[in-house]
Amino acid sequence: MNNLTQKSIEALQRAHQLTQQYGHHAITDVALLAAFLEQDENSVRAVLDKLRINRQVLYQDVLRALEDINSYGNNLKMSGNSSRPDSAFATMPQQLHISAQLHNIFVRAQKEAQKFSDEFVSIEHLFLAMIDTASMSRDLLEKAHLISPPGIGEPAQQITYQSVLNMLREIR
Repeated sequence: MNNLTQKSIEALQRAHQLTQQYGHHAITDVALLAAFLEQDENSVRAVLDKLRINRQVLYQDVLRALEDINSYGNNLKMSGNSSRPDSAFATMPQQLHISAQLHNIFVRAQKEAQKFSDEFVSIEHLFLAMIDTASMSRDLLEKAHLISPPGIGEPAQQITYQSVLNMLREIR
């Protein structure tokens, strides 16, 4: 993927770090969503704010999903005791790959970039693809509007492909 924007590269690098931190051998869409939520000033955060999504609670849900990743039916945790110096994992570099769900999101994001006539795949394209591709992150995002927004005001809107697309058009 040589056609990623700088923000997309940074998010993928952070997702890689989270993958290692949680002991998974595959970078998942959930790790990428966590990276989006951690980044300062990006379009994903702006869209979530416009939809009145409680980002802090969503972020905690995403981190919980990273901890419980195997409960989703994926065997993405590394096995063995890598903390012991005599472990085979201690001398081997971690071989990480992209999960099938994240691969599908990247393929879809490239199509989104083409629809926008953009040369590079941005986090906007990745986020739209994430919402429109069967994945753990989509499951988390579909429930995000049920979280009470901070303060008093209108309730959060549901995160759908169309609602995000509309917000992105406003931001662009």
